[in-house]
Amino acid sequence: MRKYYITRRSAITACTVKAVNTTTFEVVDMTITVDGAFPSKEAALKAISKNWEQEGYNPIAVTAMECKVQTRGMTMQAWFEQADVIDEQTITAEEAVTFGKRSKKSDDQ
Repeated sequence: MRKYYITRRSAITACTVKAVNTTTFEVVDMTITVDGAFPSKEAALKAISKNWEQEGYNPIAVTAMECKVQTRGMTMQAWFEQADVIDEQTITAEEAVTFGKRSKKSDDQ
C-alpha cells in the first residue's frame, strides 16, 4: 500500500441539472460535479447558478443529487514534483540544521 503524506477529505456533490438553451429554448439534462455538500436541491441550484460556466445555457432546476466524501492523497514525491515555489530564501548552514525543529518553551512563557 502506498504511503500518502498529504491528504484532504472533501465533500463532492454530483448534480443532474435541467438547463435551457438561451437561443433555441430547448431543455437538456446535464451533469455537473460541485465541491461541497448542500442541504437541498434549491441550495445546490443557487450555488451552481452562481458559478455556471456553460456558454449558451442557463440552469433552471436540479433534478438529482448524489453526495460523496472523497479522501485525496499525494505521495511526497508527487507533491514535490507538482508544488509551485512561492517563496525562496537563502539561509546559513546552521539555520538549515535547525529548520523545522521545534524549540522547547522556557518556563517563563
